[in-house]
Amino acid sequence: VTDVWLDDMYLCNPLPLPINSNPFFLLPRQQFRSTLDLFRFACRIIQFSYIFKKQIDKETLPQDFGSGHGKGYPLCMQTYKHFFTACRIPSEDKDKLYIHNANVDHIVVACRNQTHSSRECKRLIATNIESWSVVMLPTGGNCIGLIPVNRNTNVIIGLKNEEFPEEDEIVEQLRLIWYLSKENEATCPHIGLLTTENRKVWGTVRNNLIKRPTNQESLHFIETCLYILCLDDCISAKVATAKNQRRDSAVEIAKMEPAFMASHLLHGGGTDYYTANRYFDKFMQFVVGRDGICGCLCEHSASEGITVLRFIDDFLAFLKERPIDNSSSMQRKDSMKGITKNNNLLATRSVVRDLDLHILCFNEFGKTFIKEEKMSPDAFIQLALQLTYYKVHKRLVSSYESAGLRQFRLGRVDNIRANTVDALVWVRAMCDEIPDTTDASKIEFFQKAMKKQVEILKYTIAGQGPDNHLLGLREMAKKNNNELPLLFREKAYKEFLNFRLSTSQLPTENGVIVGYGPVVPDGYGCSYNTSANQIVFCITSFYSSPETGSNFFASSLEGSLLQMRELCYKLKNIYSVVDKVPNKL
Repeated sequence: VTDVWLDDMYLCNPLPLPINSNPFFLLPRQQFRSTLDLFRFACRIIQFSYIFKKQIDKETLPQDFGSGHGKGYPLCMQTYKHFFTACRIPSEDKDKLYIHNANVDHIVVACRNQTHSSRECKRLIATNIESWSVVMLPTGGNCIGLIPVNRNTNVIIGLKNEEFPEEDEIVEQLRLIWYLSKENEATCPHIGLLTTENRKVWGTVRNNLIKRPTNQESLHFIETCLYILCLDDCISAKVATAKNQRRDSAVEIAKMEPAFMASHLLHGGGTDYYTANRYFDKFMQFVVGRDGICGCLCEHSASEGITVLRFIDDFLAFLKERPIDNSSSMQRKDSMKGITKNNNLLATRSVVRDLDLHILCFNEFGKTFIKEEKMSPDAFIQLALQLTYYKVHKRLVSSYESAGLRQFRLGRVDNIRANTVDALVWVRAMCDEIPDTTDASKIEFFQKAMKKQVEILKYTIAGQGPDNHLLGLREMAKKNNNELPLLFREKAYKEFLNFRLSTSQLPTENGVIVGYGPVVPDGYGCSYNTSANQIVFCITSFYSSPETGSNFFASSLEGSLLQMRELCYKLKNIYSVVDKVPNKL
């Protein structure tokens, strides 16, 4: 069912990729004293991705195994082969997940809203993206460059098949790109913004572009790169100034900083900042900001977030072993200046401004406490989200939690649903909507809801979930050219797939924050990471929806978790009285 799932989940969806589809992975903030530090950090990404790619190509990447209720099962490694070969191609019909030859040797570097490319070559080639006239520029650098309309530069770094990339050579090329882009900063068009468009619109534009053979060749060159490396200039100083003008307190600004960094990584800040400094069609994009905002974006159709998170965790371990050397070649500290671009692409700007993103770092307890209560941490959090949604909206809705199916060959994901009848009874009891509700009855309802949630989790990761099954039946009916069965035409089925609460657990111990936008206009996106004594949530919604608000949802979620802890204490007191320990939930 993977092929039809891929079409249904991603490739047939015409919504723009930023916010609506592509997730972000925010690294702990880096401390760059100069652009040299930035180049060295970017060099570490290039070096590590080279190692990781070699492991993929030679099939020596250590095997992934399941965790939690799927602990110990070996997992399918197929989508790792997409890391450096995948690009989503837009179309007026449906998108195509293009997997190119694995033997390419170049990456694309985006800098100041200009895309650059360098590879093993003896000269720099500049190309106009409209006429694609080729201009030979005499240089001694080992790079190739694509310079689109109005001198919008694009340069690519090449990697020899068997040689480890040397730091000095890479840093020098990145330095060249950084300062070369300054010359074109005022006049360059923002080619990367095309990838933020509606997929059908972008597909039409691309089809017109590739009518010229040279255009087709050049776009193919970008789409077949290993990945995009995005070098951003400073942004946080300008945003902090704007916040100070609103007289926000220092504490408020500090609390807002993770959300600001996450938002910037997710969409680039809009046309006034660095949204044009991306190419959202490419599976892997690494963002390195002058003020230490660093992370990764991925195009979601090619692989799941958990595989990207494994890559990032491995990279951070590599970085720890090979830290940036700040002792040599000291430079004077660069000035912290933001960049403003005039651009009339109002659609991109409005979508960016519509995103309401909040980071909740819940420090009262984590998975250690939940496990001590003999409960499943994931089921516990899913019920907390159900309770929160009910408190805010006075109803439950279709909810989505990504369930990995990689224990099956070529398996991707299914949906762990949490809006059960048992959950509804429990949340109503917690909100005192059931007459004569006692603590004992709340505990009883809670235990039933937990048991049901664990049951759903187990059968879904075992391939027995209803969502993919129904999807397969629907697509089989379509292929038989018959009218869709009544079930799939019912309003209830459409509501069944209207996920106002889209969630995902992405565990890491390295301080990485993962997030994504809502999947429906009046919904929430909610990723979470449960560590020993902390739970971090990234909550998103749209300001344009009068029904949602990320900050209020986060505040209510914090209250729900505290309510559930209090319920656990009461449960423990009851069992201490009767001297009986409950079975694990």
